[in-house]
Amino acid sequence: MKCTYCGKNNKPGAVVCKRCGIGLPTDPSVSEDVPADRITVLDHDGKKVPEGTNTGSKKGLIIAIAVIMAVLALAIAIFVLTRPGNITLPGKNAYTVNGTGVVYGGEPIVPETTRIALAEASLDGSRAGMLCENGSLYNCFKGENAMLAKDVTTFTVSSDGKHIVYLDRSGMLWSADCSKAGIAPISITNEKVRPGFAVSPDGETVIFNKPGDTNLYLYNKGNVKPIAENMTPVAAANGAKFIYAYSISENALYSVSKKGKTAFIRSNIGETLYVNSAHDEVVFSTEAGEGIVITMLTVKGKEPVELYNSNTVVAPVLPVSANVSSSTAESELAGGDLMWSYNVVTCPFRSFNGVIFDGGALVKYVKKAGAVMLDAKPCTAAANDKYNTVLYNADGNLFSRNRKSESADSIASGCVEFKVSADGKTVWYLDGSGALKHVYKGAETLIANGVEEFEILPNGKEAMFRTNGGVYLNKGGNIKKTFVFEGVSTYDIISDAKGFYILLSSGDWKKLEEGGKKIDLLG
Repeated sequence: MKCTYCGKNNKPGAVVCKRCGIGLPTDPSVSEDVPADRITVLDHDGKKVPEGTNTGSKKGLIIAIAVIMAVLALAIAIFVLTRPGNITLPGKNAYTVNGTGVVYGGEPIVPETTRIALAEASLDGSRAGMLCENGSLYNCFKGENAMLAKDVTTFTVSSDGKHIVYLDRSGMLWSADCSKAGIAPISITNEKVRPGFAVSPDGETVIFNKPGDTNLYLYNKGNVKPIAENMTPVAAANGAKFIYAYSISENALYSVSKKGKTAFIRSNIGETLYVNSAHDEVVFSTEAGEGIVITMLTVKGKEPVELYNSNTVVAPVLPVSANVSSSTAESELAGGDLMWSYNVVTCPFRSFNGVIFDGGALVKYVKKAGAVMLDAKPCTAAANDKYNTVLYNADGNLFSRNRKSESADSIASGCVEFKVSADGKTVWYLDGSGALKHVYKGAETLIANGVEEFEILPNGKEAMFRTNGGVYLNKGGNIKKTFVFEGVSTYDIISDAKGFYILLSSGDWKKLEEGGKKIDLLG
């Protein structure tokens, strides 16, 4: 079958073009049996929408309203996530990372002498790394922090929390096994390495580039060897069993074996790639011409399945966790010019099978059934909890969808931003006028007007917010239990399992102690 966009001849029955990734028209010579990865459209009552209706078919679905996905910051909260509509997960005695703040067990972890420039934690929050402005790198474990190295420029914590891999100011790459007593970092190579290296979940495998060298290098079991040319790192699984890399010249995603065998996956890759916790599955987008963006999933380097075909990017719903690596294709590899940069985000899912995606629509991927569209409207800020409930915002309406029955109920209208308790039962949201509202068991309560920012605790029983230049706390959605903290101003608020923290004008995070004065904001 010939692609009408790029002219590539594809195998009969192909769903998308092998070269450019654009959706192909139906081949009349192929059996009418529904392909495994064909999208099924369900309405709000969980019933299948007949073919030909405009709520969403797999081919040529273009949604008029573009949804701009939020750009993920280099440091992402482990248990307090920064995307609107997040679900707050319980982070008992685990590290919370937000911006440049690190919190453990309800207390901020801050070096005494200098401010933090970068912070990152493992997926389960068992370990965190802190890079200070003076180049000192700290290893944080069980509430204590110890200096690991000096003169460091960047680092990453392995997903399992056992290794911290870092680059020093001379360009040397080091790996520290933090699971062993008496940490002694080892040098991965005696040559300079570029930033943007990728580390396997167990920290034992690293892929990287060297300045002035077009090769992609693999470090595994103490050995370093080139495995591909003109490619930069994306992700590596444990033991280098699966490796993903990006080709600058082709703007394409490849899988690479540790023996150097490469396999083309797709070209015209988007700026953010999402990998599962094992680093062998990747969710990515590809531009297919005329404003069409196809979101795909590839498993173990094989032919990707199509999740969604629209003009917007689809990404995994929350929770999205730490281990965000930023890579840049530059200098010698790109003829001396900065060509492209991308983010690789590690999600806590062992597999994307059954995980909900949001963005251009609400989509559920199931391994054998393929992509199932739950709602074709432009969707942002979906929140997925462990209680078979998905909450999401579509066209300003906040919906709650039961994953078993696939029925959806409208919770609120005019929603701009929302946060959900860990059990999925309590919702706090802002409407277009900045009014903060509390929803529990169908009852909605107005808490305050003109709210600029808010955070909630995992149990959903308390919310801290900013309005009228002050910092306030509400308990349980009861308007008579609103407290003001006098003399406190802040640029940002974060929370963990035990309390709230504010960003001071000095740039430091401080836990907000008890002692707020009761006030009636609405009276």
